Amino acid sequence: MAKEAQADYPALNKRFEALDALVLPAFTVHDERAIRAQRTHRRYHVVLIAGALATSVIAALQAVFESATWIGLIVTLVGGLTAVTANQQRREGPLARYLAERGKAERIRSLYFKYLSGVPPIDNLELEAKIADIEYPRSATKSTAKP
Repeated sequence: MAKEAQADYPALNKRFEALDALVLPAFTVHDERAIRAQRTHRRYHVVLIAGALATSVIAALQAVFESATWIGLIVTLVGGLTAVTANQQRREGPLARYLAERGKAERIRSLYFKYLSGVPPIDNLELEAKIADIEYPRSATKSTAKP
């Protein structure tokens, strides 16, 4: 929440201070990671669309100029580079990374408003533990029961 808006609620000053110290840094990290991954995902799509367009246009030129065999080599090269880029995008997985980081950021944002509202009451240690659970989730497959 903006500092100017916080000034309108002096009774919540201690909560705002705790939130600025505990929640805001974690939210900012995951929000920035999500934005970077989203931009990477979009950049890949623009490059892939441009590669597909270039391949199509050059292939159309090859159809027009049938005697120029070198145009076919360019079509192959541009198409191959586009395929390599698509494979790199698949391996890098920017969309999955974006969704994971955005989910973490939004869960941390919801903690901000739960803590601010005070319903249910959450102390600072519990808030830190909840943030840690969001940032570093425990494996659901681990069993703590002893045989």
